[in-house]
Amino acid sequence: MKIGALVVVAACSILVCAGCVSTPAALEPGPGPKPGSGTVRPASAVDEMKRLLEVARTAQDSNHPAEAIRSYVTVLALSREDGSAEAARLGSQAEAELVRIGNRLSLEPGEGWIGPDGSQAAAASRSVGKEGSLQPAVFLFENFAAAKSPVADAPIRFEFVRGGGVLTTSVSTDIYGRANAILSRLDSPSSEAVVRAYPAFTVRGFTYVFRNVQRDFSYLPPSNVAKVVALERGPEGAVQNPQVLDSVAAILKGAGLVPSPLDGKLLGSGFDRAFGGDPASVRALAASAGASYFAFVVSEASPARQMEYGGKKYNIFTSDCKTTIRIIRDDGTIVFALPLDPVRGQGGTASASVSDAFLKARDALTAELNRRVPEIKKAVEQ
Repeated sequence: MKIGALVVVAACSILVCAGCVSTPAALEPGPGPKPGSGTVRPASAVDEMKRLLEVARTAQDSNHPAEAIRSYVTVLALSREDGSAEAARLGSQAEAELVRIGNRLSLEPGEGWIGPDGSQAAAASRSVGKEGSLQPAVFLFENFAAAKSPVADAPIRFEFVRGGGVLTTSVSTDIYGRANAILSRLDSPSSEAVVRAYPAFTVRGFTYVFRNVQRDFSYLPPSNVAKVVALERGPEGAVQNPQVLDSVAAILKGAGLVPSPLDGKLLGSGFDRAFGGDPASVRALAASAGASYFAFVVSEASPARQMEYGGKKYNIFTSDCKTTIRIIRDDGTIVFALPLDPVRGQGGTASASVSDAFLKARDALTAELNRRVPEIKKAVEQ
């Protein structure tokens, strides 16, 4: 069996060589007697292994598990380097002790990851890199029946098992058994990312991993549900069933969102606060609507003006309508905004001119949004 590719598995724990690809020669058995040949090997390595086993047992008795683990891992490393039957026997003792320790270890999530019901929560992928974002954090404990003790000075490895980004790869636990990694960026905030933490001890080029002791942290992208809230407001106040609502919903569907239309009149004064991006209003609406995005559309028509020429009034009325759309995330961030120049409507009565203004504003907004679908899609995915 070639030592440079050695992987030892025992009770969900793994021993791997950190440098087996780049420096295989360093892990190959050196010249000399082979295990079981009966030739007496120099006793220095075996004596050191025996000493380290005693150090490890003392460390365990003194409640210094990280020190004990390092000593046991060193014994394992030496047993591979020495290759004698006695070294193999001592290595087996060390491995058995590591398995026993591993069965007592547990990784628990940091306080910020505990939900109201006591279960582990997930973080928002779009919050990564921003102030207050949740960072991967664990507590390492050694458990004894109903009691548990924090494990200090233990290296915790952090790695992506889904997605990618910029992440601290290794952190040692403090006196409370806590290890915090720093996740500063995700490669794709619009996709799910999962960071895994687990204890991994490296000695003399060998890494012993407690694979049965791990904790995953999920960073979830926002759902693609978009609440489309439209309000048409004329001289007589808000209009019921705004004409622009269905048109905008259809366009946003083509931009990768799942639209859910809502008549803005139903929100009353809350519409203007949410449309303005007030975080509290947006969060409250998000909680009630189950949406991660909001598309707010407001069309405001001016009072109708009657045409007068040469002192004579005609049954021709005009009204100007200004339309603005804003796409906002559930945290209040505006990702897309488009104000349109006022368009003029005309009709034989005042109300007809206002209705025509709303209709022409809808057509103008629809045409412009269709042209900007790629831009909207890119803004949502960032």
